[in-house]
Amino acid sequence: MSKPLGQRLFEVKSALEEVEKELAEGSMAAEDLEDFKGVVDHVRLSVWALMTAGWSDEYEGLDSPRAKQVIARFRLQRANDICRSALTDLESGTIPVDSEELGQFRTTVGELAGRLASM
Repeated sequence: MSKPLGQRLFEVKSALEEVEKELAEGSMAAEDLEDFKGVVDHVRLSVWALMTAGWSDEYEGLDSPRAKQVIARFRLQRANDICRSALTDLESGTIPVDSEELGQFRTTVGELAGRLASM
């Protein structure tokens, strides 16, 4: 028999708190954090796809074309939110203009803009 949803949510919350504690202590390796972020992103997108699909008879699983489209559209919405937040951070001076991350972001946004322009 599967675990009740409440128990699963408690376990996820506990795991997140444990990771947060390790981050605060500086005891988590950067590569582990990247793996963790990928897993959290996958879970978030999967939950969103399940919610959007509405648990209906039409829902065929996360590998279905419909679920993949929902996940991709949600990813674009999140990307838009993130870009707007980054713009606010740039305008407020929160992000240093010489930061490595800003250079990487500039490259990615340039590639994306080029791809969008060619569509």
